[in-house]
Parts: sequence; structure tokens; C-alpha cells
Amino acid sequence: MVKNMNQKDDEGTLIEAFNILDEDGSGSIERGELRAMMKNFSKATEEIDDGEIDALLQEADKDGDGQISFDEFTKAMLADESEHAEQAQESPTPKSPKWRRGKK
Repeated sequence: MVKNMNQKDDEGTLIEAFNILDEDGSGSIERGELRAMMKNFSKATEEIDDGEIDALLQEADKDGDGQISFDEFTKAMLADESEHAEQAQESPTPKSPKWRRGKK
């Protein structure tokens, strides 16, 4: 079920998610915490690739300190949401003219 969230709900959800990932309560997500999260969400037999962890860290860590602050986490999550929304708008649907092009 999809729920439309208001800005206050979004902020609360982001805070909750960040606090779960920030296992040591330091106020930032370090590489080890990111690795633990990926391991928790991967299949039991799947190896966690250090390159994937580094890529995620590099993408979100805008100040280059090797950690993801709450501000960086929020920007990364909202940017990801915006990208998905843009892709959904660009994808043709059965009711859109793009979908029907070429079909008679």
C-alpha cells in the first residue's frame, strides 16, 4: 500500500532510518555500519563486495570525510526519491499517448 506522506512524516521516517543505520549513535553512518546494513539485506550466501560499499559511501558522502552525516543521508534519500518519481513520469502508461504510438 502506498501512502502519501507529508514533509513532517518524511522527516520522521528519515530520522528513524538514519538512527537504525547509525548503530553506535555517533551521528554519522560509517563504512562498517553501511556494510552491516548491506549484509542484513543481502541473501545469506551473497558476498558483500567492498566496491559496492565504497560506491554507496562515495555517492552519499559529499564532504569526503568517509562518513554519511544526517544531512548527506537526507539529501541522498530525497534525491533517490526524486529520480524514481521522474522515471515514473517518463515511463509510458497504457493511457498515455506514448504507450499507444505505433499501435492501431
